[in-house]
Amino acid sequence: MQLVTMMGWMYLGVILAVILYIIGRYHNDKRMCNAGILLFITLIITAGCIEIIKLIIARPRPYTEITSLIVLNHESNLSFPSGHTATATVIAYCLSREYKHTALFMLIPLVVGISRLYLGVHYPSDVICGFIFALIISYVCYHILLRYKIISK
Repeated sequence: MQLVTMMGWMYLGVILAVILYIIGRYHNDKRMCNAGILLFITLIITAGCIEIIKLIIARPRPYTEITSLIVLNHESNLSFPSGHTATATVIAYCLSREYKHTALFMLIPLVVGISRLYLGVHYPSDVICGFIFALIISYVCYHILLRYKIISK
C-alpha cells in the first residue's frame, strides 16, 4: 500500500508533468505538451488550495484521535482534505483530458484514496473531499487555460 499511496505524491506529479512536456516538445506532440502544461499548473494550484484548506480546517490525523487504530504510516501534517488523493485526481483528470481514457485514469485516485484509508492517515471524508476539490480545481484550470490559449483542444 505504501507504493500505491506514492502515486499521489505531489513531486511525482510534477516530474510527470515535466517529462510529458519535454517528450511532447521533442516529438512535436501537442497533446502531450498540453497534458504536461495542464498537469503542472493544476498541481501547483491544487497543492496551494489544499494546504490553505488544511490550515483553516486543522483536522488532526485519525491515529491521533483513535488510539486503537493500527497505523502503517505516520504523517506529520493535517488530515483534511487528502493531498495524495487530490494529486492523484489532478493527474487522472489532466491525462484523461488529452487521452480520453477517463474510466481507466479515474482508477488512480480511487486506489490512492483506498490506500490512504488503509494506512490509517485519513478519514473517508478527507479522501472524498480531496477528490472533489481536485476535480473542481482541475475543471476550472482546464477551462481557463483553454480560454487564454495556453493549451489547445
